[in-house]
Amino acid sequence: MTDGHGAVRTWLVCVAFAIPAVASADDRFGVMTHFAQGWKLGLITAIARTPIRNVRDELYWKEVERKPGHFSFPPDYNRYMAALERAGISPLIVLSFGNPHYDGGKTPVSDAAIAAFARYATQVVERYRQIHAVEVWNEYNGSFCTGPATRDRPGNYLRLLRATFEAVKRVRPDVLVVGGATSGVPLPYWDELLAGGGLAWMDALSVHPYRYDSPPEGMQRDIERLRALERKYGGAAVKPIWATEFGWAVRPARAPGDLTIDERTQAEFLVRGYALLLSAGVSRAYWYLFADDPNLAMGLEHHDATGTPRLAKAAMQALMQELQGATFAGRDATRRDLYSLRFRRSDHMDVRVMWSLVPRTLELSGARAITDLEGRRIEPAGPLA
Repeated sequence: MTDGHGAVRTWLVCVAFAIPAVASADDRFGVMTHFAQGWKLGLITAIARTPIRNVRDELYWKEVERKPGHFSFPPDYNRYMAALERAGISPLIVLSFGNPHYDGGKTPVSDAAIAAFARYATQVVERYRQIHAVEVWNEYNGSFCTGPATRDRPGNYLRLLRATFEAVKRVRPDVLVVGGATSGVPLPYWDELLAGGGLAWMDALSVHPYRYDSPPEGMQRDIERLRALERKYGGAAVKPIWATEFGWAVRPARAPGDLTIDERTQAEFLVRGYALLLSAGVSRAYWYLFADDPNLAMGLEHHDATGTPRLAKAAMQALMQELQGATFAGRDATRRDLYSLRFRRSDHMDVRVMWSLVPRTLELSGARAITDLEGRRIEPAGPLA
């Protein structure tokens, strides 16, 4: 299956039922936003026009506690949180980062700074009752961990995680505490977190399974290895895994033979990435980003005055529509370079997300309809190429 330019085409093949006309909210899908960094509130209206009802954003510690022991939420924070609530959009709030009043603004490592960070977390969840999930830090295993904390990242993160988990649960036991937020899926790092008891202090594990310069195939194996590690320390009662960031930037090839990611390729990777993550048991995945940041073309929309949509936006909405009410049921027996991931609805009807890594023509039988990346219906007449 190829579009004539060497790019792999992706199809959603619907078997034996009519396609729903409108997608409803699906908690498995979310997007990263940057309202805490000054994004215009009009983007909340744009999100509300889609079926996406989960965003990931931040309420920075240093902005909330400008004087030691005194908490005050900036008006911009109040406005964007209120706008999300009015729109029925649920925020996953990343608790981050350092505060100049504690440990010199570096990642908290002293007992006093960790206790202060936990107090900040309780202030956030008590101030905004709409919050139902928080994530402790962001990419602690990467560049966002600074200062003495870097000398023992797993050990110091576990101290921070435990203090935050216990503090949040005392005041809001209903709030999910998401832990890890790792850059990539670093298994040795996760081994240390889980061996140190981390599963006791998180309701879900979070990872950022980026494959910046590579296609999405292989993401599912990273998740499966993490799940195996979780079972090693937690037994059969596994906790959810969330991919709280993943995505691809639109960009030209950087060198001869390098991968070019145009808008169609980005949309293809979005559908394939989501399908693979869901097939590996990921409970929720947040695309990075909803709209471009300046000089970072990773958005579902361009960074322009009108929010011009990319093909990836239509692709995400089409995928949400077709997988509405459907859970992963298995991969069909095919050649290794042909993917046919089968999702089953509660009425026992199937939806398949299909793509090939090499050009080929397929004969399909039993398909009621086919949907392309733009959400257009294609009648299943003749071979699929």
